Amino acid sequence: MGGSLSTNDKGIVTWGSLNRSGQLGHGNTSTRSKPKLISSLKNKSPTFFTAGSDSAAAVFDDGKTIMMWGNGSAGQLSATKDAVINVPKPIVWKHEAVAQIAIADTCTIALTVDGKVFTWGSAEFGRLGIDTTQERLSPQLVEGLKDHFVTFVAAGNEAMGCVTSKHEVFVWGHTANGQMAQGALESSKKRNLNQGTPIKVDKLAGKNVVALALGKHHTVARTVEGAVFTWGNNDCGQLGTGSSEKKFSPVSVAVGEGLKAIDAVAGAFHTVVLTDNGQVFVWGSNSHGQCGLGSAAVNKPCDRPTLMPLPNGTKAVAVSTSLYSTVILSATNKVFVAGAQKPGNAQPTLAAGFPSSGSLVCSIAAGDGWFGAVHGVSSAPSAPKCISAPVGLKSAPVEARVARAEDVSIEVDGASNNQVEGEDDASKAAAEAEAKAAAEAEAKAAAEAE
Repeated sequence: MGGSLSTNDKGIVTWGSLNRSGQLGHGNTSTRSKPKLISSLKNKSPTFFTAGSDSAAAVFDDGKTIMMWGNGSAGQLSATKDAVINVPKPIVWKHEAVAQIAIADTCTIALTVDGKVFTWGSAEFGRLGIDTTQERLSPQLVEGLKDHFVTFVAAGNEAMGCVTSKHEVFVWGHTANGQMAQGALESSKKRNLNQGTPIKVDKLAGKNVVALALGKHHTVARTVEGAVFTWGNNDCGQLGTGSSEKKFSPVSVAVGEGLKAIDAVAGAFHTVVLTDNGQVFVWGSNSHGQCGLGSAAVNKPCDRPTLMPLPNGTKAVAVSTSLYSTVILSATNKVFVAGAQKPGNAQPTLAAGFPSSGSLVCSIAAGDGWFGAVHGVSSAPSAPKCISAPVGLKSAPVEARVARAEDVSIEVDGASNNQVEGEDDASKAAAEAEAKAAAEAEAKAAAEAE
């Protein structure tokens, strides 16, 4: 199904080739080739928006209105276990305001403004961090973190993790692939066990970690200084170390000479890093073209950081990943997709259906075979912040922000994460350069999508 988006459409838009669980939020399970505004959320600006494999969440107003939709069969959408929730529904939230939320395949983790962590859904592998393998249908406080002020949370298919105000890293869940980063201890005695409560990654002490990303079997950490560390399984080169050797301890990965990582995200088997000059580096599985390196590179794993070729003049300001896709938001509000549920889009391809000019996109999110964005918001929404030491807790949405091309070169962490007031301040030169480079691709994409 098609349909075009208007510059006046304000709210969350979704599209994609998979919608079995109603994750597009339009009241049905029909797929869409172009973005469509979720009618029940029209004219509502979320303070945070994120996507899981086949579910989504958005936080509104004072941080206590949380809407979730999609696959809730494991209780990850709270209260019920419905396999299909095709319109956004509020969950019962009785705690402090939510600053960040992340959804894995079957469980959810939320961070409140007072630095507390809550989890719910499937407890397989001990992923809820509350020392149980029994599912929970309502948010549960992770007691093992109560003495720490948490500033960032992350969810993966087999593990979860967080970062504290002191830059400490805690993880919990399945240990079989080294996700707990416990070195020799994990690779021998603890291998194939579940870690049901948070355990500290001592080997990252002093590294000033501010953010984490979890793939299916690997983890990525980013520091204040823009350094990147990886650990876990490496069968597809997703650690970026130049080999396929599994790592049970964090290893440093250099991403571009003299460049700083301002965001790092993990697909199931690939890794994507956004640098301070607006470039995107990728590594890991490229089975469906998700690394965006062209058709000749499809099905050829990339085991070292490799520059993704974006259209001339394009500077990225946000990235998001899913199982087989990478989504990029440019400084001039263009959305590009690499990869697909089926092999295709082997290079960054302009998403059809967004207005050719005047479109405002301040957030992007990728699920498995579907995508979402916050559209028509003149400035990036401000999420509730942590009361103290918010370093590493980006203002929501965590995947993206509105930014000018020249702003990409600044450090984007915590209090220094600039939020730009709107498109009017955007660099005219950068906009014109990118618009010219993207016009032809846009016309082609729109024609193919009809």
